Amino acid sequence: MSVIIGIIGTPFETTKEIRLGFEGQTTGTRTTYENAILKAGGTPIILCPNNDESVVNAQLKLVGGLLMQGGGGEEIEGVHLNYIYKALKKDIPILGICMGMQLINVALDGKLDIIKNGTSHTQTTPLYMPYHNVIIEPKSILFNLFNDKIKTNSHHKYGISELGKNIISSAKSEDDVIEAIEVVDKKFVLGVQWHPEHLVKFNNKWLKLFETFINACK
Repeated sequence: MSVIIGIIGTPFETTKEIRLGFEGQTTGTRTTYENAILKAGGTPIILCPNNDESVVNAQLKLVGGLLMQGGGGEEIEGVHLNYIYKALKKDIPILGICMGMQLINVALDGKLDIIKNGTSHTQTTPLYMPYHNVIIEPKSILFNLFNDKIKTNSHHKYGISELGKNIISSAKSEDDVIEAIEVVDKKFVLGVQWHPEHLVKFNNKWLKLFETFINACK
């Protein structure tokens, strides 16, 4: 039986036209995340974000690991942080992507700030296309997968300004923005600032990241 990976849902744009039976806001994820997990041999399920402690704990009992997706805003970040806090406490493996990586850092008392070095980290080309180089630190999970350098996509304006407790930077862009983090005292907690779920569409080397995550969840 393949391992179940919970993807914490994110509210999408509020329905502009409310009709009988269609009230409420759509919550979910993009199929790129689901497809990457499936392609790597896992079984994705979407967890509806909730502030009720008993609901969160019940959801976490269902999964072997959490994928914290990118996107969202202040109204959802607090809810997502609650899942990260609990997963860290239970030592449930986490893969954080974009905002997911940033929230792992915040959960461990790190800080974020708008990137101010003048280099854009928001590409205008499709996200399945690589955009800039990332330099990977030795003795990291990523180094074991991709060696010392890899080209990634990029779609973010915030970056890590201060690392949280027990977090190391495992990769940086050539303009010194932190692009990946690992939590050193947990079974597997890895965050990447880029979007590997898009890159895997045309390059199977990115499957190694999702496969390594899924194997850690078993």
